[in-house]
Amino acid sequence: MTALVGVLNKRGAAIAADSAVTVFGNGSSKIYNNEQKIFPLSDKNPIGVMICNNLNFLTTPWALIFELYKAERGNQTFPKLTGYVEDFIKYLKSIKRLQTQEVKNVFYQNEFEQLADSFRSIFEKKYDEVTESNPEITNEEVFRICYEQSFKELKEIISDYEINPRLKDFSIKDFYKEVYEPSKEYFSRKREEFPRITEEEWNNLLDFFHRDLINNSFSGPQQSELIFVGFGSEDIFPASQRIYVLGMTGTQLKYNIEDISEISHTSSAEIRPFAQTDVMITLMKGVSPQSDQEYRDATIELEEGVIGDITALLEKEKVSPNIIKKIKDLTYEKIHERYIERIDNFIHENFISGVVTALDFFNLEEMAKMAENLIAVTNLQRHISSSEESVGGPIEVAIITKTAGFRWIKHFNLT
Repeated sequence: MTALVGVLNKRGAAIAADSAVTVFGNGSSKIYNNEQKIFPLSDKNPIGVMICNNLNFLTTPWALIFELYKAERGNQTFPKLTGYVEDFIKYLKSIKRLQTQEVKNVFYQNEFEQLADSFRSIFEKKYDEVTESNPEITNEEVFRICYEQSFKELKEIISDYEINPRLKDFSIKDFYKEVYEPSKEYFSRKREEFPRITEEEWNNLLDFFHRDLINNSFSGPQQSELIFVGFGSEDIFPASQRIYVLGMTGTQLKYNIEDISEISHTSSAEIRPFAQTDVMITLMKGVSPQSDQEYRDATIELEEGVIGDITALLEKEKVSPNIIKKIKDLTYEKIHERYIERIDNFIHENFISGVVTALDFFNLEEMAKMAENLIAVTNLQRHISSSEESVGGPIEVAIITKTAGFRWIKHFNLT
């Protein structure tokens, strides 16, 4: 895990990142504080990139890919920041030596492991439910019931996925040719881990995997987030844009580009936290995301309880159902919507607005300090809490301006 932040106003952008990386293996994890997560993409142009989550694309470190891009295409200039993002995607697609079948097989197998783990988790839950409610049932009957219910639940989850528009033409026939056949020995071994499922159920699991590969969801340990920050040649003020990358499916890169966030004459400053954002959001909003959600959930429960009590009294007095419905709708609107609006307005007026107003007048040095301190306070919170210290190590800070370009303020990796 990690923490990244971009602090932007009309003068430029300050970006900061911690250096912690969590390595998983053999059922355990270890944190190292030595990973670079900020990179310049050009010696000529004012453009940089931050990275979080998976620090590799397939099996190649993003750090190496950024260096290759900088060396081969770093001198290219684009009118808008989006041009750099789109060109980087084109470059990523073009590096065929990083996308061999062997490399893609590793990606597919890791993705299938996640699906298999999800299936096992569902099965274990069903197994406990069935055995507790039917103590006299035979073991074979338990397995059969649990397999059927687990497949049904997994199918419902998979069916809710939207198809990634870039992968909509990747058919089940393509799946067997591009994914299954090159890793046939692996899938045969995995099949042996589910000895009680039928051949039809195994084929259904493979169908689910095909659907999983082409969905529009970007999550899991193989997903990477890249945040581009800087200026196009026609930009006066800085901008940032995030993309998600999740490996290859067949010959297609699986990625998604978010809308660009730009500083403008009417939107003069912003703070954009990424990855572990809870502490930074707490500082900006005056309340933690967890507490904010708990307050809202508790309010809904209280409203529903009060409205339920009112409804019961009205029904007891034999009030018309239409009148009861109008009262319920009106009560919910008055209590819930006005409460939420009041809280949101309070947070904005007393916290967010003040931070953004102050940031509007910050110089580059103050912006760099702010970015560094936002990462530092996240590190401190993780250190003093019972949670894993997944934010830590030296903090890197850089600033990006229209004329001076990308410039390090703090940089621990001098190699």
